[in-house]
Amino acid sequence: MVTLADFTGSTVDHTVATKIKEVLTLDRPFVKKTAWVGSESIPHALMESFHTFSQREIVTFKTREEALDWLVGE
Repeated sequence: MVTLADFTGSTVDHTVATKIKEVLTLDRPFVKKTAWVGSESIPHALMESFHTFSQREIVTFKTREEALDWLVGE
């Protein structure tokens, strides 16, 4: 499975970050590739913790189109 998360216009506070970490942990066995769009507003420290919790690479993109192209590519 591949996942795309679009955070464009979103605010990630402590509560949201906790839920994201939970999901990243629970879906770990099933997800092969993860792409995020609009994550520029997420603090670097939170992004690092998301990488740690997911134990996989979360690749960020400026547009949905770029993210989708990467997800379906090899």
